[in-house]
Amino acid sequence: MLNLADYGNVVQGANLSRVQAKPGLRSVKLMLYTMKEMNESLGNENRGSHDKPQEILVLETKAKELPITDENMVLINLISRRAATVRSEYMGRLVPSNFAIIKVNETLYAPYLEWYLNEYPESRNYLSEATQGTTVAALSIQKLRAVPIVVPSLKEQKIIGDVYSSLSYKKRLLMQRIYLEEKSINQQLCSYLQEGSR
Repeated sequence: MLNLADYGNVVQGANLSRVQAKPGLRSVKLMLYTMKEMNESLGNENRGSHDKPQEILVLETKAKELPITDENMVLINLISRRAATVRSEYMGRLVPSNFAIIKVNETLYAPYLEWYLNEYPESRNYLSEATQGTTVAALSIQKLRAVPIVVPSLKEQKIIGDVYSSLSYKKRLLMQRIYLEEKSINQQLCSYLQEGSR
């Protein structure tokens, strides 16, 4: 059985303290990919909160070398061990060091890899055992590269990956619906309270 490193490039995100520009130096502003974007991608958080995306100023000279989200990319949080395919609305964001970046080759379908890392029992067990550290347990990049991976035909990968993506999309819609219902009910309750106190 082959390992994850046989199907793509696995690297760690950027250490922000090393790339952040000091005031006065020539810099460019980049949006960050954070746990908020990952949670939204996985349907664990609604998009009701319209928080501004986090941004960082980086040295103009270093900007081209930085890990930026792109297609065929799966990110895995090194602490939660949850993976997410980069969605189109999150392209072009700087990936910080609490994420590993897996840029898959043409033989591996990114949504299939997301499902495999998040849901396949053997993969979950491996990732759990590969987590190291006493204060904050985190997944090592070396161990992540060595994840044994079952890779069916591309057609089968697409079936599994697309069903999983649809499920995540449904979960996002349900979270959005719950958020809107809560917002509507709370507005009605506030109106009721204001009318009652007149």
